[in-house]
Amino acid sequence: MAEQPDAVRWQIRVQGVEQVIQAGSGETLLSALEQAGVPVRHACRNGVCEICEARLIAGAVTQRYPALQIQAGGDAPLLRLCAAYAASDLELELMPYAWKR
Repeated sequence: MAEQPDAVRWQIRVQGVEQVIQAGSGETLLSALEQAGVPVRHACRNGVCEICEARLIAGAVTQRYPALQIQAGGDAPLLRLCAAYAASDLELELMPYAWKR
């Protein structure tokens, strides 16, 4: 039996967070981080406000707005966690303004 796409689980490491977070392929990164208790600021949940941004240190993501396939590297744009989905295991660095304090 073939594995369903939503059954794929990716490991996410966030700099400054000890636990390894799991995210399904159909789950936004913001949702996965919230479920794991990582305090991330957010407002619009559709990629426009840019509060929940992170830098992709390692891995690949698909982002729905703006629609991008993003690979880690020097020119990688900031991710909007509410509109981004893991396409591999990831390492992220939350922007200072993205942490809910």
